[in-house]
Amino acid sequence: MANKNIRILLAGLLVLAQWPAQGWTALSPAEAAAPVAESAQESVPVVTGGENDLISIEFHDADIQSAFKILALKGNVNIVASPDVQGKITMELTDVPWLSAFETIVNTYGFGYEKKNNIYQILTAESMQAKLAEEKKTGRQVFTLDYASIDQVTAALKKNLATGAVVEPILGSNQIVISDDVANLEAVGKLIAEIDRKMPQVHIETKIVRTTLNKGEQMGIDWNPAVEVRGSKRPFTYPFSPKSTGRFLSNKSFLPIGQTASESTVSTTSGGGQNTSTEQDFPTGVSQGFPFVQPEEFKFGTVDFNQFSAMFNMLTTRQSTKIISNPRIVVMNHQAAQIQVGDEIGIPTLERNETTGAFEVTGFESRNTGIVLKVTPHISKKSDVMLKVRPEVTKFLGFEPITNTNLTSPHFETVVAETTVIVHSGDTLVIGGLISDEDSQEQNRIPYLSRIPVAGWMFKKHNPSKVRTETIFFITVTLADDVYNKKALKDWDKSQKDFKKERKEAKDEFDNKKPAKPQAKKAGK
Repeated sequence: MANKNIRILLAGLLVLAQWPAQGWTALSPAEAAAPVAESAQESVPVVTGGENDLISIEFHDADIQSAFKILALKGNVNIVASPDVQGKITMELTDVPWLSAFETIVNTYGFGYEKKNNIYQILTAESMQAKLAEEKKTGRQVFTLDYASIDQVTAALKKNLATGAVVEPILGSNQIVISDDVANLEAVGKLIAEIDRKMPQVHIETKIVRTTLNKGEQMGIDWNPAVEVRGSKRPFTYPFSPKSTGRFLSNKSFLPIGQTASESTVSTTSGGGQNTSTEQDFPTGVSQGFPFVQPEEFKFGTVDFNQFSAMFNMLTTRQSTKIISNPRIVVMNHQAAQIQVGDEIGIPTLERNETTGAFEVTGFESRNTGIVLKVTPHISKKSDVMLKVRPEVTKFLGFEPITNTNLTSPHFETVVAETTVIVHSGDTLVIGGLISDEDSQEQNRIPYLSRIPVAGWMFKKHNPSKVRTETIFFITVTLADDVYNKKALKDWDKSQKDFKKERKEAKDEFDNKKPAKPQAKKAGK
């Protein structure tokens, strides 16, 4: 047992005797006198800062890779040096910004760097030149457009293509060839993919109705507040003041005017005294936008399908109501669409002949008459539709002579309204109040006697009169995705059938209320 303990003790002494040779390296005088590189101090904690903080560094024959590691710690940044970045560095800087110290070292020793995603990448001069040459390498790529036009894509790419890049459309196709830097072609492809997307569409069905107003009627639809509660989902009123412009072309432009509160004073006498009561439409001095019903106003509102059916049925029971047109169109988002029911009339373009001094016709410009409806939809992220609507009713009145010439100029009367509203998919926008006067001939005659040949004119009388007509627009807006959906189509067809059925029932009920016509007795009975 004693011998075993002695052997363990001797082994421990032998290990202690050999420890300095393994744990410490003795420095020669020459090595001790040599400069100490700061890379040997990497294990010492370094106070980190930012790119703009002042730092002091001192490198003496230090390894360049180790120097960049110390700079990364001092600037609290990420530095990646390429493996071929090699060499020694000797430099001393005091109280300089970190970025200035970094760039000074890189430039002094012939390196280059680039910063991407908060990473400084250091390369040799040869590697930097090769990388720049690769990025400037020109490539060609063909892009096929599915939805966007070539003009739209070309206009969007103008600010994103490198100098000298070329965009070439392929004739007869919806393809373009782009020649650009290889490094930029990928970014160009992503931009084209963002532009070339399927645009949502809007299905617009319009019923254009014209009704004759009886004496004392202001509008074909009763827009009074009591009816609005039932017939208008979201009522608004915009008064319009007519004005005529132009010497030869008389255009009545109806533009919105402000609504200010008005007061009416009623005086009553009671017991020798006078009592005054004041009625206010709105608080004094407050400008109101809606609802404010006045005679001769243009007005619009939105209704859902059931309200639309009830309102339309009520309107069609009038004998003087006529559906002029019922067009349906599909328009892309942010694109303008136009519906016209009428004619085009050529307006001569006149120029004075300097030799003769007379006016000469040099050409013609066409002008739409009748009914023109312009709509521009804008679909929101919530699938609501902001609809810009401009209905216009133009009537050709004839030709008027031009002063001091033998020429005539066409004379028009135009009623225009313009508004922008937000509607939900499936709702109907109702626009009324576009009223115009027309000349009419009313014939009064005595039955039977007025049909006598030659002498029948003695029992007839023609009375010229003015007929006031109102044009009403029912614009139903539906997102195309809702219309083309099978379930939506089924509901749409059912609602159309219900609408036609209700309309027929209303017409039959109206016809049954008419007084029966007296039947002529047959001869011999």
